[in-house]
Amino acid sequence: LNVSYLYELIFDESYSSYCLDLVLDYNPITRMDILIGLCDFNPGIRQDTNRYYPPVSITGGIDYAIGSLVFGGELSYLIHSDDFTASGGVEYTYRRVLSIRIGVFCLDKVTPTVGLGYHYHGLTIDLGFAQHPYGLGISKHIGIGFNF
Repeated sequence: LNVSYLYELIFDESYSSYCLDLVLDYNPITRMDILIGLCDFNPGIRQDTNRYYPPVSITGGIDYAIGSLVFGGELSYLIHSDDFTASGGVEYTYRRVLSIRIGVFCLDKVTPTVGLGYHYHGLTIDLGFAQHPYGLGISKHIGIGFNF
């Protein structure tokens, strides 16, 4: 279970909402995770008298760790738009505290992504950055999570 807060700033307009992810994690062998779930379930973002719904997706992914490196990939079906997305990358974790990752995200175009994570006693703070595929700048993601 994951709860996210979405905030979007486009020019002078800002929008926000929260999202819920329901994901099953299966470990068929040591150091491998297979995940499937419903991601970004949300009540929509209110804009004046309209409501915009960020895309809810059915997502599956797999990752495999070799030492401090984790290789992963993900495929998502966006329910509202009937599109598919794919992403993949590699993450390196130093002393189980600091992680850095690099990857790609594919919808209509392939775009590079980078990220940084800090882990402390079950708490994770995550920063992610991706180049917008249509020249609208850099998308920024900030996440806070807790493992229990």
